[in-house]
Amino acid sequence: MIQMEEYEDTDKVILAFSKLLRKSFSYMQKINPSTEEFAIAEDYLELMLLRYQNKFQWKMMVEEGAGELGILKNVIQPLVENSISHGFNMKGI
Repeated sequence: MIQMEEYEDTDKVILAFSKLLRKSFSYMQKINPSTEEFAIAEDYLELMLLRYQNKFQWKMMVEEGAGELGILKNVIQPLVENSISHGFNMKGI
């Protein structure tokens, strides 16, 4: 992206990636509120939107009250990652 002088998109990628890493490694507890895990998944999705140049859309819906439930750390993002990876591999994108 830098070589193609796409500086604005490069800036977005670096910011999204650093945000994802910071959130993934900053929580010391093994169980987090699901809102934190959903936020990590959203950061990952934003990064993938830039990578795949807006070739997919997503919408996250969380039932009221479910956002404060405890969930194991780093559980949701790998599921989202696998669904994107396998979904695009099957469609040849």
